[in-house]
Amino acid sequence: MKCQTAFRVGCVADFIAVAAACNFILHWVEVAVLVVGLSYVCYKVYQKTTFLLFSSASIVKYWREELGGNPDADDPYDLKDVIDCFKHRCELDREYIMQSQAGE
Repeated sequence: MKCQTAFRVGCVADFIAVAAACNFILHWVEVAVLVVGLSYVCYKVYQKTTFLLFSSASIVKYWREELGGNPDADDPYDLKDVIDCFKHRCELDREYIMQSQAGE
């Protein structure tokens, strides 16, 4: 989350810097019109992209029937293997952390 916030703040700072540089060449009204127009275009692209990402990448909405998901009966993906690997990884992490803490 911090990385996303830093990226967004950096993009806004770059946008402001470009607008300030344009102010040396163009009148401030022209710069204001460009800023408003580009902001609108950027917002629409951002809005469309986030909608598509969240609507297509939600594993909860697809797999979990108790939360309204409706996976196909013949769906080739089985989360049991993934969950087993994740549990195994958690056990290894616990073992490693326990050993490293015991050795301190």
